[in-house]
Amino acid sequence: KEAIKKTEEEAEVEISTELYEGMIELSILPPVDSIQMKKLEEDLRQVQDLRVILISGSVDEGTRVIVSAGRPIPLVNILGEMSPVEQVVKKGKELQISLKTNL
Repeated sequence: KEAIKKTEEEAEVEISTELYEGMIELSILPPVDSIQMKKLEEDLRQVQDLRVILISGSVDEGTRVIVSAGRPIPLVNILGEMSPVEQVVKKGKELQISLKTNL
């Protein structure tokens, strides 16, 4: 049981230090508060070598943010340190972000 826990911790470290480059899709999980979303957008625009390409939202798909990294960056770490972000989970090629319910 302890070995499994250690492996999970190692996997989390691997994901958080993984470098991302090029187009990355961020999926913002509901509920999405407009104030939190604005703060997240401002924080994303402050990241060096990261450009916000598109922000879209729909009832069916939720909120999606497309960003572009000009060089390899540890995006999960960067997102995890942003004030409105509660949690970041990698699902396939996208990153799912849960925002804090209150700032």
